[in-house]
Amino acid sequence: GKYCGTLVIEDFEMLELKYEIDILIGTGRYADAQIHLKQLKKTLDCNKKMNRMAVEIYQIMIDIGDGKISTESAYEQLRITLEDSLLLKSGKVHRVPFYNELLALNVMCSCLKKMTRKKEANLIYKEIIKTVEESKIDEKYQNVILSLILANANLHDTDINRCNRGISYELSCGKGKMLYMHFASQLGLLVDKKEEQKIAYIAYYLSDLFFRGTNRQ
Repeated sequence: GKYCGTLVIEDFEMLELKYEIDILIGTGRYADAQIHLKQLKKTLDCNKKMNRMAVEIYQIMIDIGDGKISTESAYEQLRITLEDSLLLKSGKVHRVPFYNELLALNVMCSCLKKMTRKKEANLIYKEIIKTVEESKIDEKYQNVILSLILANANLHDTDINRCNRGISYELSCGKGKMLYMHFASQLGLLVDKKEEQKIAYIAYYLSDLFFRGTNRQ
């Protein structure tokens, strides 16, 4: 089945508020994200570990964006949070991450790269991929985790096989959100201008097809 934990709630409006925070952080609007996070904290039961972890991760991501904490401090806080959730032990990923944990791992890897600890980050990416592929999760749902991880791993250590896997996942699962990142990474490896132009056209028209929802089928 699908394995993608976010919050433990009974009110769907709170889940919509969480998605708003995702968008605000993703677009760099950290002040607005902080306001929304305060609103979420007021109604969320933070005695539940998953909820508490989500709030902690969002706060760290906002503080990183605002420059309120150093890269080293952000990494250490994320490491402690993930060890508390029993996902990370001695720098190794021990099970398939929930979505909140996935975001935290992704940010943690970015911190490692900024700290010139790229090898550790790449190892974490490889372990996430391995845990998902060896799990019982239906392949059509693996995309939720793998497409993001493959794309971010390629940002700093591009591999043509990872690019192709990412594109394959997006298309086979009927998605498209991360297509541009997989194609952009692939373009960075090409030296032939005609081939580069061809791939760019494919990326553009595929993305346009997914954007126009009525044509997806």
